[in-house]
Amino acid sequence: MKIKGLERIRFLTPGLAAVVTLGMEALVGAITYLAGGTQFALTHLMYIPIILAAYYLNLWGAISSAVIGGLILGPWMPMNVNGNVAQTNPDFIFRTCIFMLVGMIAGLLFQPIKTNTSEQLHISFMEARTGLSNLNTLRYEISALTHEKKKFSMLAFRIANLFDINAYVDYSIGEKSFLYVAEKLENVFGKQNVFMASMDTYMILLPNTLLEYANAMAIKAEDILAAPVTMDGLVVRLEVQCAALHSPSHGTDTDELLRKLKIALDRNNQEHSQTPVVFNDEMIRQNREKFETLTALYAAIQKNEFFMVYQPVIHVASRTIRGVEGLLRWNHTNIHMGPGEFINIAEKAGFINEITKWVIQHSVQQIRIWQDAGIRTKIAVNVSSKDLNDDSVISYAQECIKTNGIDPQLLGFELTERVITENEAKVRTLLNRMRAMGVNISIDDFGTGYNSLIQLVTLPIACLKIDKFFIDHIEYENNQAVIRETIRLAHSLKMEVIAEGVETERQLHLLEKMDCDNIQGYYFSKPLSAKEYIEFATAYQQNSKSGEIK
Repeated sequence: MKIKGLERIRFLTPGLAAVVTLGMEALVGAITYLAGGTQFALTHLMYIPIILAAYYLNLWGAISSAVIGGLILGPWMPMNVNGNVAQTNPDFIFRTCIFMLVGMIAGLLFQPIKTNTSEQLHISFMEARTGLSNLNTLRYEISALTHEKKKFSMLAFRIANLFDINAYVDYSIGEKSFLYVAEKLENVFGKQNVFMASMDTYMILLPNTLLEYANAMAIKAEDILAAPVTMDGLVVRLEVQCAALHSPSHGTDTDELLRKLKIALDRNNQEHSQTPVVFNDEMIRQNREKFETLTALYAAIQKNEFFMVYQPVIHVASRTIRGVEGLLRWNHTNIHMGPGEFINIAEKAGFINEITKWVIQHSVQQIRIWQDAGIRTKIAVNVSSKDLNDDSVISYAQECIKTNGIDPQLLGFELTERVITENEAKVRTLLNRMRAMGVNISIDDFGTGYNSLIQLVTLPIACLKIDKFFIDHIEYENNQAVIRETIRLAHSLKMEVIAEGVETERQLHLLEKMDCDNIQGYYFSKPLSAKEYIEFATAYQQNSKSGEIK
């Protein structure tokens, strides 16, 4: 088996150990004879091969080595070579008995040490809970195959929802889940080909197998694992992702192959593919670009590469400016992407809080600047779900408002429905705290998520923003019905409505007939810089007084 083969890396084979021991004993005999005989201390060198035999050949091997050593230094070996003085029988018999005693003691001492070492070696190459070989064994097997220049395919299976099962169902169900997956993979691929890389990840090594065949086997395994299974009376549906590669097509280095397989598995997690994702070099390029983007994004705050633009929100009935939405932009020499892309990257990387704090700080400062210039304007900023995992962002906003001495009602937070549903209890507490500060809260992209009416009733929401999708298709009666009922619902709950993405006069008139409160979009203005907004607001107010705005 695999472990026996691995033991040979550390331990000599019995045959080789016997030959080495016998050779050393003969050498000790020759040295003793050339040095003048057994009357000198050189006979004690015989302990070395005896102890060596005790370690590699166990107890009986040590005793046999002691007897052979005794015979080599026995009756045919003179006590004094130069004087031609022979040994007496009691001398070599006593010496042989001492050799045997040393061999017995050494053999008995080494036996528990070797047993423990063998067990530790076994543990280091096996996963105790499943009985499967682990990543150490897989590395050895891959190295052996690549050394012999053999072709092989590799598969990786990951239980994508194991963390959720452990966190929200029960840890014992999670443990039974990965044991269940191990059993099914063993049935499909054979136990000798299945390796447990981590609690949620298994790898399959298929020697002399084409990638097409490996993919077909992977699909078969995925079909089996996709079926719901009952564990402790609970029906569990496992989300299993799979990736594949082939050697030498995708490389021959062990670490490189494992890294590429993980890259392909991560890609499956992004794409939610129902079939195995096969590695390709484009994935490495994209990962490198993502890393470069991540590094540049992390440094963007220090390098002052972020800036804000502001899109006016117009009150429909009075045609007055009700405020603006503060939109983040990133000015980088080589990287050009929209806020949706880099915000998503920052969320996954875990430093979105720092970006949100930057947005809040600059928005509050801009409110103060405009206020000092005689322009009272509310700025609403977007808040990520990650921002509401703790109190730091809210505390920071409170500190900025206090430091800059602005009216809290001039700052608004916009949250998507997803933000609320991800951690409703925590979000509820933080939203109530925001509302107590005087900050207005809006639900952005309303109608595209999975919010419930209970949340609209119980959460301190001041405004709903109808998603641009509905405005783009406002000519269709079904969409008009959705918009009309959303406005009616919001008004019944004492909320205002903002329609996003209004670009035509026809859209404006239809929304006006539906009693929509506010609109935002290119019909009135694109997002503007702070300076451009002052010019727009000044001109807009003048035109409004002169009656030019309809």
